[in-house]
Amino acid sequence: MESKTINNLIMGGGCLVIAFAFFYGNRNQKTKLVSKNKAEYELPEKFINDVNQMNNDELDKAISENTKYLQNSKMLPQTREAIQSMLKHLEGKRG
Repeated sequence: MESKTINNLIMGGGCLVIAFAFFYGNRNQKTKLVSKNKAEYELPEKFINDVNQMNNDELDKAISENTKYLQNSKMLPQTREAIQSMLKHLEGKRG
């Protein structure tokens, strides 16, 4: 009789641990998703320095290649946003 009680306690404790894991796991995922959506892509310093050293021909080539890549490729929305911000920076530096 005592072994059934111990087994029931162990199973009940395991169920509680699983319930807490689901509760706290789902709560953490929701907060992470909200914070990721608000963040915008920031250009790395190395990219900005490289663009500053390019001449107009190199800028035109980079713009055309990245534009073709955006049109022809399937990618994640974050990647698309990053490439679009790079293109805006490239077009702003073209003289």
